[in-house]
Amino acid sequence: MGNQPPYDYHSQYGGDSQPTYPASYNSDYQQQQEPYRPSDPYAQQGRAEGYQASGSYNPPASYQQPQYQQPPNTLYMPPIYTIQAPERGKGMAIAGLVMGILSIFSAFLPIVGLIFPILGIIFSIMGRKSVSLRTMATIGMILSIVGIVLSFIMIFVYYEIGSHPNS
Repeated sequence: MGNQPPYDYHSQYGGDSQPTYPASYNSDYQQQQEPYRPSDPYAQQGRAEGYQASGSYNPPASYQQPQYQQPPNTLYMPPIYTIQAPERGKGMAIAGLVMGILSIFSAFLPIVGLIFPILGIIFSIMGRKSVSLRTMATIGMILSIVGIVLSFIMIFVYYEIGSHPNS
């Protein structure tokens, strides 16, 4: 194992007794042992260009960072966002469809059955201005027209039944 002395547990951890070694061992050890100097594992003969042994790094001239110029002072202009106006007639198209559906069911009521189809036609005409819900407004108008026709038929039926009670 070379010239290394044995491990001294007692001196490191506060033991009372010191181990004793033969006198010849201690004198041989002190004469042969040099102080330990760690070797530089990266030390090489003939270093590459740009490297120094002092530990500082100076890159070679071919690897220097390019110098950047600062852009001229220009004002920053934020992006322009256009605010789209809400689409007109969306609510009227939905209301026209709802009134058209209600006009079919209210057609069986004599006078009240005319209120829903008339409102459905008005709302559907105003709702046709909407591009995305134009079809819904058209369907509401068709249902309202059918509701008016059914209302007139039911008024006629009720009138006939009411005018000829005994027949």
